[in-house]
Amino acid sequence: MNKINANCQKFKRQLLQSSTKLSLNLQLHLNACPQCQKLYSQYKSKRKSPSSSTIPTLKIPGYRIQKKIGSGAMGSVYLAQQLSLKRPVALKILNDTLCQDARIVKRFLSEARALGKMKHPNLVQVYDVFFTQGLFFYVMEFVNGPSLKDILKKKQKLPPKKALQIIQQIAKALTHLQKHNIVHRDIKPGNILLDEDGTCKLADLGLAKIRWENQQNDQTAEHHIIGTPHYMAPEQVENSKNVDTRADIYALGATFYHLLTGHTLYQAKSQYEILAKILQEEPQFIPGRDDHVPENLQQIVLKMLAFHPEDRYQTPEELLVELNSLQHTPQKSHNPYSLALWGIALGALSTLITLLVTLLVLSKIFQNTPPHPPKYHPQNHSTKSNYNPNSTRKTTIPSLNIPQLLAKAPSLLGKIVHIPQATITKKYLKSSRKGQNHQITLLQLQDRNSQQNLTAVCYFPLQPFSYLHVGDTIQLTGKLTQYRNKWQISLGQNPQQLHKYLKKLQQQPPPHLSNSQELQQTPNNQLVQTKGKILKLKIFQKKYHPWALGTLENHIPFKINKHLLKTLKLLKQYHQLQKNAYIHLIGKVQNYKNSKQILVYEILSIQK
Repeated sequence: MNKINANCQKFKRQLLQSSTKLSLNLQLHLNACPQCQKLYSQYKSKRKSPSSSTIPTLKIPGYRIQKKIGSGAMGSVYLAQQLSLKRPVALKILNDTLCQDARIVKRFLSEARALGKMKHPNLVQVYDVFFTQGLFFYVMEFVNGPSLKDILKKKQKLPPKKALQIIQQIAKALTHLQKHNIVHRDIKPGNILLDEDGTCKLADLGLAKIRWENQQNDQTAEHHIIGTPHYMAPEQVENSKNVDTRADIYALGATFYHLLTGHTLYQAKSQYEILAKILQEEPQFIPGRDDHVPENLQQIVLKMLAFHPEDRYQTPEELLVELNSLQHTPQKSHNPYSLALWGIALGALSTLITLLVTLLVLSKIFQNTPPHPPKYHPQNHSTKSNYNPNSTRKTTIPSLNIPQLLAKAPSLLGKIVHIPQATITKKYLKSSRKGQNHQITLLQLQDRNSQQNLTAVCYFPLQPFSYLHVGDTIQLTGKLTQYRNKWQISLGQNPQQLHKYLKKLQQQPPPHLSNSQELQQTPNNQLVQTKGKILKLKIFQKKYHPWALGTLENHIPFKINKHLLKTLKLLKQYHQLQKNAYIHLIGKVQNYKNSKQILVYEILSIQK
């Protein structure tokens, strides 16, 4: 009781300090204490940002707000009348809850200042920025027309000629931004507006980054992802801070692809799966679906979407020259007489080539010296692979299954090896010795035939692996290392290179159990999955070996070990592990007190 009262006092003290960032203990206390829940709801209602119905009633000197026309991650946009010049303007207002974060306010002001310097027909112009009544405002040009996002909802895709004209205009805007050392970082159809006369304007530089030589003042924390997943470049997925104009060229290429095909580059159920596909899969036009897109346009788009920045167009000007050249490309003639002449010419050419080949073969036959014998290659190509993630140069590396690799491990230590097939049996996240900000991912792999295990370690967080689950079959390439007398495969420290050394072969979801009777009939050590509401839960807070026991509403008992509990903490999902939470888990069946339970190896989702 004394401990509960102490937590109540800490909670009240934190609210008096206007702090909403609660520690894990206070979060657990809040979930269990009705009195503190009531206080917290009252506190949140006082801090609630103004609604769209109350904002227009604000009296802003020199402006009259008329209606809401849009909203974004950082603020809402309203149509207003500038009384002095009697012209319509767009008024962007930073969310009230964000005004108390100095870092976000600083980014909002940098957005306005960056836009204020820009005067270009293909950029939305900013007129003013000010602070009043506890809110931040900036006034910008009102574009009376739809966005490309609105157009795509109606038409799904655009004719290639129209799409080309739009991309040309935005490339001109990017050229102007590059001259002022600005990277947009959020180019997408929703940020491209069309005026009444058809002029395209690039809007929302809220994520713009001014590339000063000294980047210590950059407001983007390292390893913090900023942007819209469908249109993000691979290097932006890895680190939004260290990007340049070539990331904008990639985003423009993804937008170009969407305009031409009516589809985004990748389809997935979650944002994390989209980010993983960006790092793993190659962009491509689908035969049959995208045959209407001219081949020269396809080549330009794919170059804009190159995985490595150095393989793309290096500047918007270079891209613009390529786009402009398409307008001067002569059309192919469809005159039947000219086509007949081409057919005659090709027939004569093929006859000439056949004659030359015949003469070459006859000369070889009558030579006095025999031809050179083929070179003998002693290596067995059936057990070799030309796939090396650490080099663009093709080299032969051993391709071995897990038992073969473990048998030859001492001689292969420190070398690159390839495993053609393995099954994921465990998956969790842990902190490295550098602390919680440096996380590594561990995947336990198993050979399906011999049941032998091997660990794959990746020196970056679990996020790029959200598309991999326990039970999936994969192939991988990495360096064989040793840690605490155990062999493991190191998959590197760069998630941007993930697609080069790990590939999912097939997804085999474990069988789903719906009740305890099915659990009792399932043999031990078999992977299964189940989901439902947690009826019972007890967490044993041991210092070095914490674990949790629980029962779902379908009467299936489960156990969570320390590795998975630590993973939930690092993913900031530990506070969601409580009674009445809805959980979806994968694990292995094992005996427990004359019955059976599921030893959990992965939690697919958990919600309050």
